[in-house]
Order: sequence, then structure tokens, then C-alpha cells
Amino acid sequence: MQICRSMQPSVPLIAAIHGTALGGGFEVSLACHYRCAIASAKVGLPEVKLGLLPGAGGTQRLPRLVGADSALEWIAGGTENSPEEAQKIGAVDAVVEHEILRDAALDLLNKAVSGELDWQAKREEKQQPLMLNENESMMAFETARAFIAGKAGPNYPAPLTIVGVMQASARFTLEGALEIEAEGFAELAKSQEATALIGLFLGDQLLNC
Repeated sequence: MQICRSMQPSVPLIAAIHGTALGGGFEVSLACHYRCAIASAKVGLPEVKLGLLPGAGGTQRLPRLVGADSALEWIAGGTENSPEEAQKIGAVDAVVEHEILRDAALDLLNKAVSGELDWQAKREEKQQPLMLNENESMMAFETARAFIAGKAGPNYPAPLTIVGVMQASARFTLEGALEIEAEGFAELAKSQEATALIGLFLGDQLLNC
């Protein structure tokens, strides 16, 4: 993944995704104002499969970008997604052929610089609490909690911790929400389940070498 940016202190940022942007890679792109990707790329936040949650802003920036329901599905499910799927929910702004990715990213950048795209409004929106009233928040998170608890069972705490972190942080600005995310990540990172799942992942990677 490459990031195109102008040279001013406060500038629009465009992520150009040309391969696999999973976990931290995708979280970096979420910190940008716009994202374009080639059709063969993969995007997502699969940390839950390691018994963790996205710890670089993913649990906070994704719901502010695509809404709580879609973000919960991606993060608690740990899915890998195509750019076309991401574009449908607003996680990616453009899907292009590999040969024109750089030009497409620069085109988005030029539109932002010229004012055709209001990147400053997009940045401000991502700094605010989630736009959910009390009933909407209850429906989104409690429905997800009940569904995920039934699927995950008692031995996988990460999915329910993700729901809890996202629900607890929904009423905070991004700065405060990121602190709640960090606390949730630290809690899971010290768990026996995460240690076991990370060990399985590393062992699988070693066998595939």
C-alpha cells in the first residue's frame, strides 16, 4: 500500500492499495481520507482470528466510515473482503486496474486539493462520536452481541470484547474512543486464548514455508 499526500502540514491523504491490506495495513488506510484499490487486492481486519482486536484505530475508524452494523460484521467476523465489497459499504472509494492505480490515487488527491472533494468535512466526521441515538445503539450492539455469543461460544472472548469496545466508545470522540480500544487490545493480548491462537497461526505459517 502506498500513501499519496501533498507537502502541506494539513493535507488530504489518499491510500493506494495494490495488494493485501489486512489488519494494520488496512488500519493505516482507514486513517487516510480516501482509499482506492486494485480489483485483486484484499482488505479487512482479521485480528479476531488471533484472539485480538484491531489495535491501531480499526474498531473506531471503520464504524465512523461505514456504520456500526457493517463494521461489526467485518471486525467481529474477521472477514477478508474484495475491494468491490468494500466499495459497496463505503470502505473503499474507487476500484481500478493495477496499471492506473497511481493515476487514480493522484486524481483523488487533486480533486481533494481543488475542493471538488470535501476532505476536511470527511476528516471532521471521523473525529466525532458515532451518529447513533440510544435506541439505535442498543439495537446495533445488543443484537450483534446475542448473535456473536451464540456463534463464538465461551472459549473465544475476542468477538464479544470487540462488541463491548465498540459500544463503550460509540459516544466518545475519536481521541477518547482510541483509548478505550487500546484498553481492550491490552486485555485480549494478555489472554491465554490469544497466546494459543497466535501460536497456532505462527505454527501454520512455519509449516507453509
